[in-house]
Amino acid sequence: MKPLACAFAGHHPLRYSFGYDEEHDKCERLKSVLAAQIAALADVGVTAFYTGMAQGADLWAAAIVSGLQKERRDIRLIAVLPCKTQANKWSADQRERYFNILAECDDVITLNSHYTPTCTRERSHA
Repeated sequence: MKPLACAFAGHHPLRYSFGYDEEHDKCERLKSVLAAQIAALADVGVTAFYTGMAQGADLWAAAIVSGLQKERRDIRLIAVLPCKTQANKWSADQRERYFNILAECDDVITLNSHYTPTCTRERSHA
């Protein structure tokens, strides 16, 4: 039987009313619902979780899956990067978070060596 999988795609933080404020009540509630949904998916047999590692929902979901892996050894976190240079222009804090989560991934798929005008679209449709 083919393993069940889930892929994350979400908004950039600036698309949310709380922006980058992850301690905002709305962001905390969103991440709480996301964590509950990820756990529910794992409970029904989803074992592969794919993340595009973009700022916002992608990274939040990846961090949640990474934390869940400490309890559930049967789930895998796979990063699908649009390009190797995805985080180059991010702040130092954002890059540190990105690379820490990336190091927790079980596999990393990189679609392009450098940014192209279509690489994020390619990642979203991979």
